[in-house]
Amino acid sequence: MPAPPGQDPCAPLRLAAAAAWQVMRARQVRDFPRVLGLLEAVGQAAPDVVFFRHYARLRLGLQAAVRGGQPPCHPASPP
Repeated sequence: MPAPPGQDPCAPLRLAAAAAWQVMRARQVRDFPRVLGLLEAVGQAAPDVVFFRHYARLRLGLQAAVRGGQPPCHPASPP
């Protein structure tokens, strides 16, 4: 569906990406399948948006977390 005149046509995608980021940030494992769905949809619709290496790491980490019920571990960030 085309966006109405004067509105950002990417607004729904930005909203979905922001929601996915909040899920990841809060480590809400129960919602990881939705993030996976968004990641796969973006990967199919616009494969050049996400580097394949990042896509693969994100996908594998999310799938492992969903199956194991644990959030993906992150290396400690430098101070």
